[in-house]
Amino acid sequence: MAWSIRKARKAGKDAGVGMGNNGKADHGRGRGAQTRSGTPVATSVIAALVAAALAVGVAGGFLLTRSRIPDAVVSSTDPGVLRATEGQYDDPLNVSVTMTTGAGQTIASPTAGVVTSTTCAPGATLDSGGSLIAVDGTPVLALHTAVPPYRALKPGDKGTDAAALNAELRRLGQDAPDGDAVTQATVAAFNAVAKAVGAATVTKDAGWVIPSTAAAWMERESVTVASCPAALGATVTPGEPLIVAAGVPQPAAVSIAEQPGTEGARSLQVDDRRFPLAADATRIDDRTVLDAILASGAYRQAQAMANAGMGGSSAGGTGASSLTVTLKWTLDAPIATWTVSPSSLYDVSRAQACLVSDGRPTAVRIVASELGKTMVSVDSGAALGEVRIRPDGGASCR
Repeated sequence: MAWSIRKARKAGKDAGVGMGNNGKADHGRGRGAQTRSGTPVATSVIAALVAAALAVGVAGGFLLTRSRIPDAVVSSTDPGVLRATEGQYDDPLNVSVTMTTGAGQTIASPTAGVVTSTTCAPGATLDSGGSLIAVDGTPVLALHTAVPPYRALKPGDKGTDAAALNAELRRLGQDAPDGDAVTQATVAAFNAVAKAVGAATVTKDAGWVIPSTAAAWMERESVTVASCPAALGATVTPGEPLIVAAGVPQPAAVSIAEQPGTEGARSLQVDDRRFPLAADATRIDDRTVLDAILASGAYRQAQAMANAGMGGSSAGGTGASSLTVTLKWTLDAPIATWTVSPSSLYDVSRAQACLVSDGRPTAVRIVASELGKTMVSVDSGAALGEVRIRPDGGASCR
């Protein structure tokens, strides 16, 4: 009997039913719940099934309710094409210009004192009758005469120096006499020129004498400043350098290493000025062009490099010096171009090529290539649009 009870308890445990001490079935003490039909189902299994059902439902709902992507944010551009960019091309080429100048002039101070103001700068122009520097508050007049002043001149004096002074005053637009004698008209003309720049004038108290130190003498009517040794605040004495003028330019040699690939009239670019230059030019004689080059930033840069031992320059025994400057030579009328990818071109023969623009084979001419871009001109003059990047098997355009 005891063996039968132990066997029943064991069977009850295995079936999820407990047996009490009195041998009756003890419902609810098993490890799981029990359905009405008596089939046991684990609680964890039920929870897993519920979670899975919910996940499937949510995913299905998302698929059913997912919003449609707006047309506005969908790209309509074919990734195999690229829009051509319009521009202008002046085909810049380098031209070497070898400048040769004679010995320059040092313009000396005619007076002593402190430099109180200056507009002197390398590349600046100083004309006879002008002034760039003031000493002790008074502008120093610069004046060219064919004969350097070596004595004081007063009314009644005669000589080649008097004739040279009269001639220069007349050239400056004053009513000076045409002769080799100093007159009261000479004095009046000199005072008019001096007053124009604020320089010291000749007075009656001084006997109408024009001293030899009344102006800083200039060898030429106009000079280009090479350097300015008298800085602001410097103390100068008579004969001390105020301004160093560049030498007179001689005809310059021109070397055009690369012939243009684009036809058309061209000009030499000198700072913000342009001067016509033919393709077969070998020299420049025009003094206006030569003076512009001497005053240019390119010339000053070449001078600085030469002074540092990095540029091409030479000096002769006569005081003449030469310096090579590189300037740009560009088309007067830039051509209209379109920038495309180099891979857009096919059937390339020298400068001729084809590309596909807006689905149509188009004949173009290669103008230039740089930094992974190619500039072309369209044979027909038409505008380019969407250009196919890799037109494999493109139809002939000619």
